[in-house]
Amino acid sequence: MTINIAPYLAEIQKLMGIVLKRAESAGVTDGILRVDQLDILLDGALSLATNLEREIYNEVLHKEGRSYDYDSNEMDLLALGLIFSSWSSWIFKAKSEDPSRDAESREQAKAVSKYIESMIVNAIRGGQNIGKNNGQPEGSNEPICIV
Repeated sequence: MTINIAPYLAEIQKLMGIVLKRAESAGVTDGILRVDQLDILLDGALSLATNLEREIYNEVLHKEGRSYDYDSNEMDLLALGLIFSSWSSWIFKAKSEDPSRDAESREQAKAVSKYIESMIVNAIRGGQNIGKNNGQPEGSNEPICIV
């Protein structure tokens, strides 16, 4: 069994198109997400996460014989994290290799793209470090490095 992330990315991309059109109609010209546009993205992403968390649950159940409840906040946030992390990785990689973009824009995307994996992996390790011995994030200090 495997999980195909591509359909989730395609749906986030569709949602981003809706968000950007809504922003334009509201007079936002820089394309930067605002709180009043994020409701579409977050509502849609949470709906996608519900589907992905079931897939994650089934995949872990298949491999381990047990899994965490798929209808939980923890699994929702795990699925959202996977969707947004993979979308970020895809979009910067795609933009860095898009011949229709000007060279400076491609180079900027490439600069970010080469660090996405290390940022995400280091953030995961940071979360694991905080969680050791049932640790809590409040009062913790766990810097993540971009390498």
